[in-house]
Amino acid sequence: MSKNVDPLKKDYNVRLIQKTFGIDKDETLSVGDSFMDLSMKRASRYFIAFNPSNVEMLKYSDFSVKSNNLFEIIKTIKWNIH
Repeated sequence: MSKNVDPLKKDYNVRLIQKTFGIDKDETLSVGDSFMDLSMKRASRYFIAFNPSNVEMLKYSDFSVKSNNLFEIIKTIKWNIH
């Protein structure tokens, strides 16, 4: 896996991890804070915008978390994804 990630191709790295560990797209959730992270959504069932840098990101995200606490992501998953 490359150390340098093309910001517009983060989905490639997600797919590489999925292939390596036998993880299906439907079992994958990605988290990001900028438009550069949205490519991961192509390889994930869900995308969570964590403290999004731009309000427009909310249009493309399944869920949004605005907090200084990363554990809020876990709460979002627990409350919204069954």
